[in-house]
Amino acid sequence: MDPELMLFQRSNSLEGDAWVLGVRYGLPEGNENLRVDVRSRIWCSYRKNFRAIGGTQLTSDSGWGCTLRCGQMLLAHALICKHLGRDWRWHPNIKDPIYTEVLKKFLDLRDSEYSIQMIALQGEDFGRTVGQWFGPNNVAHAIRKLAARDLWSELAVHVAMDMLIVVDDIKQLCRRPHQTAISVDITMATGETIPVDEDLVPCAAEVLHSHSLGTHQGRGDQASNRHVASGGGGLCHTQPHRSRSRAGSEDQTPGHSVPRLASILLPRSNDDNFRSLLLFVPLRLGQDKFNMEYATALKASLTLPQSVGFIGGKPRHALYIIGYHDDYLFYLDPHVTQPTVQPSEDGFIADDSYHCAEPQRMRLSELDPSVALGFFCKDEADFDDLVIRLREQVLSKMTYMFELAITRPPFMDPPGSPGVVLKKEPFQMVDTMIDDECCEADSYVMVDIPK
Repeated sequence: MDPELMLFQRSNSLEGDAWVLGVRYGLPEGNENLRVDVRSRIWCSYRKNFRAIGGTQLTSDSGWGCTLRCGQMLLAHALICKHLGRDWRWHPNIKDPIYTEVLKKFLDLRDSEYSIQMIALQGEDFGRTVGQWFGPNNVAHAIRKLAARDLWSELAVHVAMDMLIVVDDIKQLCRRPHQTAISVDITMATGETIPVDEDLVPCAAEVLHSHSLGTHQGRGDQASNRHVASGGGGLCHTQPHRSRSRAGSEDQTPGHSVPRLASILLPRSNDDNFRSLLLFVPLRLGQDKFNMEYATALKASLTLPQSVGFIGGKPRHALYIIGYHDDYLFYLDPHVTQPTVQPSEDGFIADDSYHCAEPQRMRLSELDPSVALGFFCKDEADFDDLVIRLREQVLSKMTYMFELAITRPPFMDPPGSPGVVLKKEPFQMVDTMIDDECCEADSYVMVDIPK
């Protein structure tokens, strides 16, 4: 390893403030505390010898899964913050059932909510087959879909597209109750009815049902100039079907058929609780290379207490960026291939390989311009605080980095409905074709910075 890359290889020469995921460390006296903090983050790297994904022969993600692993690390830190708090620290042989529950979600097993298998399978929605490289934007959308099934965390995930954060859209999402996982009957154009276990958002069902009737119901009041997250109407009053799905059944319907929902699950409760939020902000900060005009604002984003780092790296070489010192970025590197970890019969997980001894570093100028910033907000007050900090501490340093708006501008389309179809094994789910929020990797709008 190049000593230039290792943070603590040259610890005596590092002085001043270093930031890691919103926490400041004064160097060199804070070296050990910084090291313990970094070691406590869940480190997701390449793995080998896991069960082949889907119908492929791939038993390792080495060479193609680095962005997916970075997304896992960012999400894992958000879940640790939610369930254990930012100050939680890991140590070898720790016995913490909540930490174990979080870690289990990232094991390389197809029934783990955020496994490499589950994330890779979602790539079909944006033209990525298993084994192809994902962009930061793709991973953010895959995580958004998978989080809808995580009934333990009940995490709201929002991907702010077009460099625009709309406060009202996010608040409505977080106030929407999480869904219960019961079965849904989907009737295809051929007349075949398929029971599918799925988490469907009520407004998505309304849009889909209206589409099948050839109407425009559920699109919201166009005259109001505000998008209503619930689709402009109430819940679809349908009866949930509670039988299990037929194992091994596959959809043989042509890709352009429009399915109609025969029944849909209902929200678990009607309360107005504000769910914890994971906010992704995909950006392109330059054309062929990182534009250093963004450097100060980007570093400022890592100092916010809500920061969970960002997915970035070098061209075709994704890294999980967690902090900075001067003009160097700290990161956790997924490009280390390790054997797959299998839990024992009693549930014990040998977790040493999920924690990295220390971060590495790279020059900020080497950063690829495509990034996806991540922020975690515990509750509504935390989100309100984030909005203020983004405006005062980040956008004040670079106005054109992205935009903040209270309500969605009237000339913009409503945000796409959350994905209602989850690609998973052992059977192929039905493509409902309404997840139009997902787009191609790194299809960002370029912004010219005034001279």
